[in-house]
Amino acid sequence: MASPFQFFRKHAAIMMVVLIGLSMASFIILDPLMQLAQNPGQLRQLSYLLLPLLGAIVAWTVKAASGRALEYALWGGLAGAVVAGGWRISDPVFGYAVLIGGLGVVAFGFWNLAAMTDASGAKRSWRTRRSDMTDVSLLPGQNWPLNAALASIITGGLFGLVVGVLGNTLSGPTAPASVGGQPISARQLQQLVQRRQLAQRFFVTLIGSVDPQQASSPQIQDRFSIGPRFGQPLTVEHDVVLGELFRREADKLNIVVDDDTVTAFIERFTHGRRARLPILRQANQMINNAAAQIAQVNQMQGLDANTKAMLAQRHFQSQQQGQSFRKLADSIPNSKRLGGTAYRKTLKRLGVAESDAFAALREEIRIQTAVDILSPALELTPDEAWQQLRQQQRKQSLDVAMIPVEAFLDDNQVPKGTLRDTFDAILPGGVPAKEALPNQLGEGVDGFLQQRRVNIGAFAIDVAAFEDVVAQNKTVTDERVEAYYKEHRETEFRNPLFEEAPEDTKSDTKSDTKS
Repeated sequence: MASPFQFFRKHAAIMMVVLIGLSMASFIILDPLMQLAQNPGQLRQLSYLLLPLLGAIVAWTVKAASGRALEYALWGGLAGAVVAGGWRISDPVFGYAVLIGGLGVVAFGFWNLAAMTDASGAKRSWRTRRSDMTDVSLLPGQNWPLNAALASIITGGLFGLVVGVLGNTLSGPTAPASVGGQPISARQLQQLVQRRQLAQRFFVTLIGSVDPQQASSPQIQDRFSIGPRFGQPLTVEHDVVLGELFRREADKLNIVVDDDTVTAFIERFTHGRRARLPILRQANQMINNAAAQIAQVNQMQGLDANTKAMLAQRHFQSQQQGQSFRKLADSIPNSKRLGGTAYRKTLKRLGVAESDAFAALREEIRIQTAVDILSPALELTPDEAWQQLRQQQRKQSLDVAMIPVEAFLDDNQVPKGTLRDTFDAILPGGVPAKEALPNQLGEGVDGFLQQRRVNIGAFAIDVAAFEDVVAQNKTVTDERVEAYYKEHRETEFRNPLFEEAPEDTKSDTKSDTKS
């Protein structure tokens, strides 16, 4: 039996060149490629380069002494490209068709190169080559003659079938989940995860290019996660399956998201006014609170100068911090902050095409829209909404002065029974003291009634009966909808991106507009 190293001894010079080239590639090219491969989107693109390169190297190495090494390398590169394309096609039937048909053509190309010359090295014509026959042995002792070109195509097709089965086997279990009785394969699940990750990275990176602090917030990092919306944190795999359910509901609802909607969604989080107003409100609140606290410290009695200075210095530092926040808000423009340069850098950093990023983000926006429409809204009770409205609209101020209580207390004790008599006394106007509030009938008039400690608000509606009434009357017309919108457009339909600036910053806003 010949030594397995006979081939290496026979082609030692050529193999040394190949090994030296591979070693240089491992030290120079392999490390950057591994770093790029950590990104799934770039790994997908690299496979289209690495597999054809690997096929070309293997074919060139095996046929290095044939005199046609370059031609074999080209066919080997084509074989690697067919394998890379067939493994990345989502449709299994189309993927098998590409693998079987493509490798059948490659096998025919290899046979044609091998049959171009005879044993003496003389070239052969196509007429003599196409008549070549070969023996196919399916059973021991039985051979069937078959055309060599056809046999090469059949062999390549069978090899493509094996490669397809191997690719599906390496991808994992066939159906890790099912939706509506339809199985979701491991490859489809992986594609859903990759789409979610691509949309999330694209969205977060765009925001981070204009506002890194906002991009690190949990609301942005988990923007497309569905589980937390229902109080159920899920793994990425479970969450994308839930997203697939809502995507199908979005198809039923005919939800359409075009490129303009995706652009508006991005601008919603990268617009300068959206980021400027919250910082400006916080700055004004800190400055106003610090000024009030400093004034209150200066009016306090009984404190020495050092204590007042220490308290005033603490509130002065808070006021300075508010001034820094105001400068930060003033540095943010009211217009778009995401320019073309930052946008292109984001795509280059992710290593994806603009169409792929928009397609991934478009599907996630459709899913989020379906979730917003179909998920139960966590509305406030009427009383809670009223209390929040009062807190937003009412402004109160209170001046407090310290008065020593000892100056108003008598040394003598209250006689026994006096408190009971006062409680049961009838005040002027025939109102019992226990049923009147303090100072209700006049300044300094006794009263022992207390405010209600419980405030309950409830609202109930029979939804089915309401739907029946609407269906019977059919009074909701386009004219009524338009009239309702015009009446409430300043309250219910107001866009928060264009709300009024705080009162303390109106002068600043006017100056910015003039400039």
